[in-house]
Amino acid sequence: MKARNIYILLIVMLLLRGGVWCQTLTTMGTDFWFAYTGGVPSQWGTLSVTVTGPRACSGSIVRQTDGRRWDFEVPANGSTTIDLTQNQMEVTSSASAVRKTFHLTTTDTVSVYTSNFYPASFDASFVLPTPVIRDEYMVQTWVSDNNSWPSQFLVLAVEDSTYVDIEPTASCVNGVYQGERFTKRLDRGECIVYKSRNEGDDFSGTTIKARACKPIAVIGGNVNVRIPSTAYYGDRLYEQSVPTAYWGKEFVLTRSGYHDGDRVKCTSLQDGCELSIDGEVVDTIDAGESYIFTLNVSRPTASLKCSKPVSVYSYMVSKNANIPHGDPSMVFEAPIEQQLNDVVFVNYDHTGQLTSYFFVNVCTRTDNVQNMYMDGEPIGDLFQVVEGNADYSYAIVSSTAGSHRLQSLGATGFVGRSYGVGLNESFGYSVGFAARIQTIWMSVNDRMNMTDNDTTHICLGDSVLFRAGSNTGYDSIGWDFGDGYRSSENDVVHYYDSAGLYYAEVTLKRLGTDCFDAEDTSLVATVGTYVMVHAPFLASRDSASCDSLMFKDMMYYSDAVDTSLYVSAYGCDSTIVTTLTVNRSVETMLNIDVYEGDSLVWTDGNTYNDSVTSGTAMLQTSKGCDSIVHLNLNILQRPEQPVIDSFALWVPNAFTPDENSNNRFRVFAYDLLSVRVYVFNRWGLKVAEFDGLTQDWDGSFNGKPCPSGAYMYLVDYVKKASPNDKHHKKGTILLIR
Repeated sequence: MKARNIYILLIVMLLLRGGVWCQTLTTMGTDFWFAYTGGVPSQWGTLSVTVTGPRACSGSIVRQTDGRRWDFEVPANGSTTIDLTQNQMEVTSSASAVRKTFHLTTTDTVSVYTSNFYPASFDASFVLPTPVIRDEYMVQTWVSDNNSWPSQFLVLAVEDSTYVDIEPTASCVNGVYQGERFTKRLDRGECIVYKSRNEGDDFSGTTIKARACKPIAVIGGNVNVRIPSTAYYGDRLYEQSVPTAYWGKEFVLTRSGYHDGDRVKCTSLQDGCELSIDGEVVDTIDAGESYIFTLNVSRPTASLKCSKPVSVYSYMVSKNANIPHGDPSMVFEAPIEQQLNDVVFVNYDHTGQLTSYFFVNVCTRTDNVQNMYMDGEPIGDLFQVVEGNADYSYAIVSSTAGSHRLQSLGATGFVGRSYGVGLNESFGYSVGFAARIQTIWMSVNDRMNMTDNDTTHICLGDSVLFRAGSNTGYDSIGWDFGDGYRSSENDVVHYYDSAGLYYAEVTLKRLGTDCFDAEDTSLVATVGTYVMVHAPFLASRDSASCDSLMFKDMMYYSDAVDTSLYVSAYGCDSTIVTTLTVNRSVETMLNIDVYEGDSLVWTDGNTYNDSVTSGTAMLQTSKGCDSIVHLNLNILQRPEQPVIDSFALWVPNAFTPDENSNNRFRVFAYDLLSVRVYVFNRWGLKVAEFDGLTQDWDGSFNGKPCPSGAYMYLVDYVKKASPNDKHHKKGTILLIR
């Protein structure tokens, strides 16, 4: 491959990962060609061109009929308007090549807008810079409602010996019939207009292609039209057509302010284009066919998604069809794919103009609204979420006559249109857009326009349908699914063998020359996206309760295991094993003998004697279950004879280390000289030893809690009455957690 081709490929791969063939341009530039279509016969309008820019610059306009020149200056963040008031510079004849064109150049990057004004008949258009215009177009116009007010389109050449093939969708006044393909030769600076012949004709879907990849400009519209045809008032329509390479598949459309009624018209580039509005499929149209719907106060927005590239224009309706103001106007709606970040635009203020209300409709991503500025002031608070697509928000910003600067200071851009409405007229145009060539697309499981910002989630074992295509065709296709498998088919059903995150990529290749650079012998475009494959998983969880357990509407009284299927957030089957544990409550009786007249302070803090001989304490085990301990005090009568040996030794039979009371194992002694306590577990291991007169046991061994259960104790004690004799007491203590 030549070095030049390598450079182009690097641009494609590094800068335009979304799948475009060449470097991104916008509607801003330094070189422009334009012309004016005519309105109602005998109504010669004021032709003007407005130049705006973020930086001060100078420029000139040359009229191609006689070489007359207009020089001008553009202030920074401002505009200048040049009136080209000479009569009969509008192209009103049909099918005759004329040189009624203008060539504008500037010393710095600018936006250019043209207007064709006649009182009560007014419209405007953006002008595409020369590097942006291309060789292939499809026209959109509105249906003619009068033989004297036809649909029309204009073709302008910027190079000599430009041969243009045209296939109209309506018969022309020069004798060319509907569907009859013909060729017209134009030289640099020449243009030609074609008008429809019959009432009800519409040039929408007309294809225009220049041979040898020579660039041409196309303007569509109507001499005069009423929308709808039953309305009384009409207006001219005038808007530059956009090359098919810049058409898109996703749009956010908003109604016009101070004017309740817009018709939105979508024209498809290819067969089988499925249209969805706010997530609902509304129609499928073929190449050159159109779909129309309405925006108004009750339906102010529409999120339009298309399976194939389309062009979208909005049309204001006639005044008497929708009070209070306005008349028909035609505006190109830029697709979401063509967002830009900065533009200076203008609201017209002609002498005698009836336009009184100015607006700019702006759409950006919802997470970018706080980065939006107009004339240096933030406008984020003016935005509201699009009803059918929460990812985007829009604002209808009231404006004034003159120039304005619209900016997005974030990474995300915007699309927008400027317009004005008045008592008997209106104008509108797209403020500008990026000119990214949307030639390659990828779909995964019929989800269109996938990029490396997207991820498709599937379950292991599911099939994945991969598709790709290009607006301009291709000669070969190559898939890399990210798991070592490749394919050269167009529609591919693929299975992933294991779970994980994969990057699937498709490469389309065109051989031979291309309109971007006739010297290139091959061009490559690549687009990719992520596929996340989820494996079914085995999950476990526990559920416990005391004495009984309710699970899935069933009561359990003993331990059990439940196994069930669970569908994950991505629809994958998974197994959940639930261990059900039924913990038991504990209830025990504690009998203690005391002599009449003696008393006992128990674990509940109460004092028991021969007047109060029983009580109940409620404790909890470590599993959270109730433990009920009943106290029964046996009152013994004292012997009548003196008791020499009057000692007392009481050892409890249970304690609960984890509770607030009775949480220590201690012995109660009276008239004893010494008491030594030893505690052993069930295997005979000594776990505690302490002085029974002054100490107790907290239920731990070597700093770790001992488990619940029964423990043996041994008490060695010496009575005061017989200090030389050692006595022993054995028993069992219950440790409860």
